[in-house]
Amino acid sequence: VNGHADLGIGGLLGEVDVHLVRIGFMSMVPAAAPSHPLALLPKPVPLEEVREHIQLVVSDQSERTKGRDYGVYAYRTWRLTDMRTKHALMREGLGWGGLPRWLIADDVANGRLVELDLEPYREVRSPLYAMHRADRSPKPAAAWLIDQFKRQLGCFNEFEPNQAPEATAHQSAP
Repeated sequence: VNGHADLGIGGLLGEVDVHLVRIGFMSMVPAAAPSHPLALLPKPVPLEEVREHIQLVVSDQSERTKGRDYGVYAYRTWRLTDMRTKHALMREGLGWGGLPRWLIADDVANGRLVELDLEPYREVRSPLYAMHRADRSPKPAAAWLIDQFKRQLGCFNEFEPNQAPEATAHQSAP
């Protein structure tokens, strides 16, 4: 958006003058270590209980989302700058939070993390986009990468059954 990159990957944040190409869907799933108190409570866990446990939250450091929270339910949060740290802290039982299903699938299968059944926070499926400035076409390498995301990266291609990604979506200033 600000011209510092030729290509971005992410969710739709209502940016103007950005050309979007949907490359798939991504599911965010609430999870914690099997020993975490939220994992041991009767299901579904009510909001009143969820609020009492430290939630690990990745915070965007840009001005674009300053002061905004997405999917924050707990009274106490640890703010982190990256998913890798959040993932590691969750595996150690130091908090709970939402992470992409593809990122935690191996941990869930091997018992290092469990999906949480929380009343206020269910699995969230969101479209995932490749994006570039609307005033210019992506360079050849970026165009190739967009195509590869759509075709080969299973971790980003959580499509609905029998559904292919949309060719394009546009968001531009009125």
